Amino acid sequence: MVSLLEVFILFDKLLDAFPANQSFFQLAIVKKTCVCVIFLFIVLLLTISIVSSFQYDLYLDFTYNGFNNLFLMFKFPLAILATLIPLLALYATNHRSEQTKKSINLLSAQNDFTNYHRHIELFEKHIENIINDDVIIRSRELHHKVFPKSESGIPTFTVDNSFEDVLDANFGLIYSLITQLSSTDKGQIVEVFIQIAQVLHNTEKELCCRLIKPTTNLELEFERNSANLYGDGDLKGALLALQKLADISVHILSFSDTKQQNKIISDFKEIDPSEAPPEFNYANLSNSHKDIPCYFYEEANNLIRKRSKKNTA
Repeated sequence: MVSLLEVFILFDKLLDAFPANQSFFQLAIVKKTCVCVIFLFIVLLLTISIVSSFQYDLYLDFTYNGFNNLFLMFKFPLAILATLIPLLALYATNHRSEQTKKSINLLSAQNDFTNYHRHIELFEKHIENIINDDVIIRSRELHHKVFPKSESGIPTFTVDNSFEDVLDANFGLIYSLITQLSSTDKGQIVEVFIQIAQVLHNTEKELCCRLIKPTTNLELEFERNSANLYGDGDLKGALLALQKLADISVHILSFSDTKQQNKIISDFKEIDPSEAPPEFNYANLSNSHKDIPCYFYEEANNLIRKRSKKNTA
């Protein structure tokens, strides 16, 4: 007994027998059907003729009765041959539907291709508004990261959740690290400042950009952990880089049609880097004296000045 699964497999094979890239009479199923029906017709025709010749006294009769008897004698094989017409009509209808489906798929693929490049074009125009002498942005790479589904023909204006999650995590981590700069332990301050620079560099990579300003070749190292700093290697440079990256992030997210503005990122946009304590600089951070406390405190600054006077005396 034929199972339902075998019927479905047979049905799938039957559908595969109508490739849209071939003409109707090039189809193997059409050729095989025609050969089988015609072969069966000829076999039945010969069989009936031979059997009738032994049973009946046949003779040529070109009258109406003769032709009528001929059609009556070969009625069954002619009926078999006649089934070829509806079969071919059914095949032609199915083949036409397959060709129509392929045309629709090709048109859909072409539309997806057009929409994808149109989406990139709109995104690049949007990004051009924030590109200046201070930053380089790789727009195509960024588009692929922000809208990964667009390559599959889905030109959505919704920013990918994973992209925004990474930004949220990076800026949230920077916010947390900045609050740790009020520590009285210099080693911890240096370590945190290195971590802030590292997260800023990671955010640059995530945004597919490179900050031209503020940049520096200064490298701060602490217990085998190091990072290239921003600006003059001070807190002001780091905050300036943070402000620019926040500005870029807000602008990218504004291209979305559904995303709400992230408050932490927006707040970083409004920071004033000039308010950073001037004592928080590369020279002080890289100083090897362990007894110098946090430069945020006025008492620490007084200690530094007193120590300098003693050394001068």
